[in-house]
Amino acid sequence: MNCIRFMLLLCAAISYAFPAVRESKLEEKYGQLAEKYLKRFYDLKTEGVPVGRKNNGNSFSEKLKQMQEFFSLNVTGKMNQATMEIMEKPRCGVYDINHYSTSPKSSAWQKMDLTYRILNFTPDMAQADVERSIKRAFQVWSDVTPLKFTRFYNETSDIEMYFAARDHGDNNPFDGPHGLLAHAYQPGIGMGGDAHFDEDETWTNSQRRLSSNPVLPTGPTIPSKCDSNTIFDAVTTLRGEIIFFVNSWLWRKFPQVPEAELYAIDTVWPSLPVGIQAAYENPIKDEVFVFKGSIYWALNGVDVVHGYPKSIYMLGFPRTVEAIDAAVHIEDLEKTYFFVADKYWSYDEKSQTMDSGFPRLIEEDFPGISSRKIHATFYFKGFLYFFSGNWQLEYSIRSMRVMRILRSNSWLGC
Repeated sequence: MNCIRFMLLLCAAISYAFPAVRESKLEEKYGQLAEKYLKRFYDLKTEGVPVGRKNNGNSFSEKLKQMQEFFSLNVTGKMNQATMEIMEKPRCGVYDINHYSTSPKSSAWQKMDLTYRILNFTPDMAQADVERSIKRAFQVWSDVTPLKFTRFYNETSDIEMYFAARDHGDNNPFDGPHGLLAHAYQPGIGMGGDAHFDEDETWTNSQRRLSSNPVLPTGPTIPSKCDSNTIFDAVTTLRGEIIFFVNSWLWRKFPQVPEAELYAIDTVWPSLPVGIQAAYENPIKDEVFVFKGSIYWALNGVDVVHGYPKSIYMLGFPRTVEAIDAAVHIEDLEKTYFFVADKYWSYDEKSQTMDSGFPRLIEEDFPGISSRKIHATFYFKGFLYFFSGNWQLEYSIRSMRVMRILRSNSWLGC
């Protein structure tokens, strides 16, 4: 069991508001925080070298670019508001690059029957809730793999779990509230497989923290990611991940991880309907907007933002528009494009109004896309990806042309 996957089952980051400051002041004000972050998660070695200076091919700006690319941010090598917001968020204590890799066979469990023990409990939750949450997390694995997990109470187990604060004896101290939430170790002897939770955090029995990973239902209607007939209803980014909606399901795909994970929509967002038709992320607001018919929702993590759902006509659409086919946000432009049949609208996120002169014909502004019905679209590293049926078109905004035609499920490893 890979430690990254294990932590996805047992902890989740919560967004916190970040004070707005001028970008020109960010390096001066938050340089020390950024340097500490890059040292811990991106192997930055400064050795007294000032921020931004070269150090044997290892520079602050180069590591910052790696971090921005990892989280699908605008890759500039300079500090900006979106980058600092990511650094300020609580997270699991696992390296993002260099130290991270999919576990080789030698570090995988060499047996299928595993044991675990909870050495102590947090005062934030009832012991029974902690027990249930951890058992439920292990069940996610046992339901879909040959692994079996047995709870031990007194004997030493394969996986030892406990709550602790700051320095807790593993040479990997926690950093206080709202930083690292937890960490786990790869399978192996001694500390291998163990999981530690930061007691300085406030733990709750909800999907936002300890019980963060929904259980995957089973049944004959589960879609296959490599089915050539699969058509995505909507696609969006979400805090560095890519989310693919299909009927009552979604796939979560992190670009640096080969495997995509399948979930029922209602286990992640219980109040959302099935059959989402369009979705997009506004990373500055840290919100994802999803659409079905003439209604849309705003999501912050696993929570529906207060005041939603709302009508799409509040965005400025005419009553002749009954549903959105696809939506995508271009962060550099602060624009969101909505595609409906053969036309599209441009929405200014800054003024929160539709741009004048719209709708326009798709074929006039996106050559090569006009003859295809757009089912979904999202923006990634300077390219728009238009999904039409079981194909996708990689479209360059800069050159205004289709670069490649790919299978729609190629993102899922097919």
